[in-house]
Amino acid sequence: MLSCILVIIEVNSYTTSTISYQERVAWVSLAAFTLPYIFYFAWLGFKAGPVAQMPVLNLMLPFALAAGSSALVYGLGRLWLWLRFRDDARLPLDERDRAIARRSLSVAYGILIAGMIVVGGLMPFSRAGWEIVHPAVAFILLAEIVNHGTTIWLYRRGCHD
Repeated sequence: MLSCILVIIEVNSYTTSTISYQERVAWVSLAAFTLPYIFYFAWLGFKAGPVAQMPVLNLMLPFALAAGSSALVYGLGRLWLWLRFRDDARLPLDERDRAIARRSLSVAYGILIAGMIVVGGLMPFSRAGWEIVHPAVAFILLAEIVNHGTTIWLYRRGCHD
């Protein structure tokens, strides 16, 4: 998983010398939040059936594996970026980096708030346990994916904020 993203970052670093360190971080973060959880939610889809009550270890184990592998992908990716692009990692954020982060976070925050209103405000009246946990995790992941995807898109497009 991580090797595919690292290859993309390597190729981009040779083809475009102006690729930002923050864009590289966004690529690693996108991989870390997307790839492990694709398998987790696919597993949930194939396992479709009645959802058990909360303290069920057979549902916690796949989630723990997805969360652990996400953290591992993120940690190893950031370590590799820091070792490979150490000088870029030490540069302070400029105005463009801050503008891109602000725009990306504002879009992602709207998605996160809307999702949490649905999950925390509406779903408890009709659902319980894992039927609330899974959509909450999905909305958090969607907000992170939108945040990092928007960051990458704005760096590619060129932010004129």
